[in-house]
Amino acid sequence: GQTLFEMFAPMILYFVLYMMLITYGQSIGKVIIAEKASKLMELLLTSVKPYAVIMGKIMAMVAVAIMQFSIWIASGILGFVVGDRIAQANNPEYDNLLIDLIDLVKESGAGSAFSLGAAITAVLVLFLGFTFYCIFVGQVTAFVGKAEELSSLSGAFVLPMVISFFLAYFLPLLGTADWLMPILRYIPFTGAFLLPADVMLGNITIVETVIPIIILVAVSAIMVYTTGKVYKKKIFA
Repeated sequence: GQTLFEMFAPMILYFVLYMMLITYGQSIGKVIIAEKASKLMELLLTSVKPYAVIMGKIMAMVAVAIMQFSIWIASGILGFVVGDRIAQANNPEYDNLLIDLIDLVKESGAGSAFSLGAAITAVLVLFLGFTFYCIFVGQVTAFVGKAEELSSLSGAFVLPMVISFFLAYFLPLLGTADWLMPILRYIPFTGAFLLPADVMLGNITIVETVIPIIILVAVSAIMVYTTGKVYKKKIFA
């Protein structure tokens, strides 16, 4: 049971990030392209830095997505806790298997597994990873001139996401790539998937996430700047 739990718990976090990207990826692309043909955008870019415009567009969608998924996650946790309390009140002998498995992972793994600090860090990294991929989508779609061209470039941002998703999930199951996993944590594309689950399960400490997070944020900042440059060049082309 513990082995299965440790296999499927990361999958839940990977799937949450994957669904967030699938749900909002196209929307971010459309937002980036929407006003490219507008003269108003040309006027705006004469007084506002292009990276500020890009950041505003992307972060608006990121904020909506994070708020929506936070409500879903909070509702799920609340429902689980309330349901557990009700079941215990009605049946004193009731035993929650999921809580037992979490306790078992805590006892057999690192002390930080499923701690409050690990949960907060995992959620933070999950949202940072989502923001990174949203910026990546923005960078790809900045090269697109018209909305009808977006579908032809969708593979350029979907493919890296899918490859990273499968690497993050299946490599640990193979058990033959232990040397590769620490490296993948430092690569933003795969680290966005790996880090939240690794922190939650206690595979790495919270301190060990600092450098990967710095790399993730730094690469995101660079992409915002370069995306702004490309976006402005396309507007005034």
